[in-house]
Amino acid sequence: MGYEVTNPSTADELFDELVDDLTPKDDGRSDIEDTAPREFKAAVYQQARQYASSGQRRDVPLDQFVRRSLDSLWSEKKLAGHINVGENRHFPRIWQWLSEVAQETEWGYAHELKIMNASRRGKVRSDPSSPQGLIVRIDPDYIRSP
Repeated sequence: MGYEVTNPSTADELFDELVDDLTPKDDGRSDIEDTAPREFKAAVYQQARQYASSGQRRDVPLDQFVRRSLDSLWSEKKLAGHINVGENRHFPRIWQWLSEVAQETEWGYAHELKIMNASRRGKVRSDPSSPQGLIVRIDPDYIRSP
């Protein structure tokens, strides 16, 4: 880790330059940690309603669904940058929030939004490390109004 220190003439100048180098800069980028769960969930519901507007049940790859949800959220919050959707440090938090939405939308016999294996067989792992091999099924018959 290097620091950009010019030729300070005093200890105070050196200290000021080091503090400036160590101070996080607001570069307009954001992190999922800067997002409240309710904000992410609202973006997920918004995307589900958009997919449901076709009137047909849709199976959407999970990475595509999450990416569109995050793009919508970032646009709404006027943030720059993006989060890579895949096996990374963000996915466990995203997975937790998606799982909560799936549970909130379960109607016993049907789901507004259901996370499934892409093969449409077997149970989904409780803690997948990435969205690879997963889909979201959106059923317009059970989508609630905002």
